[in-house]
Amino acid sequence: MLSNISDIKNKRIELNVTQSDLATVAGIHQSAITRIESGKIDCRISTLEVLSDSLEIIEQNRKNKYTGVVVLSKTDFQNTLYRSMIGELERLERVGQYQGNGHHLAQRIGDMIYKECFANG
Repeated sequence: MLSNISDIKNKRIELNVTQSDLATVAGIHQSAITRIESGKIDCRISTLEVLSDSLEIIEQNRKNKYTGVVVLSKTDFQNTLYRSMIGELERLERVGQYQGNGHHLAQRIGDMIYKECFANG
């Protein structure tokens, strides 16, 4: 993880990523990134982590030359996967093919898939 805003800004510039693109991936307003980078506001450690993770995702996507696949963030990925699995589990439950705690199961599966796809790189 990049440990300070100066490192994050330098990495963003090195990767030729605009503040707007970083904002989209990180789920943060572009104006907030401008204020953070200029030192007008201090940001939380969690925000540094989100920015750092977002730059890592951008860099990894470029290295792997993914086309048509954009993972916005770990949270967005997990939420999208979770919603899809819950919908399918609820459908199966309605037709009597599944009984159990679908929300817990979906969260565990989402975490496992994320680790397999992204945490091993």
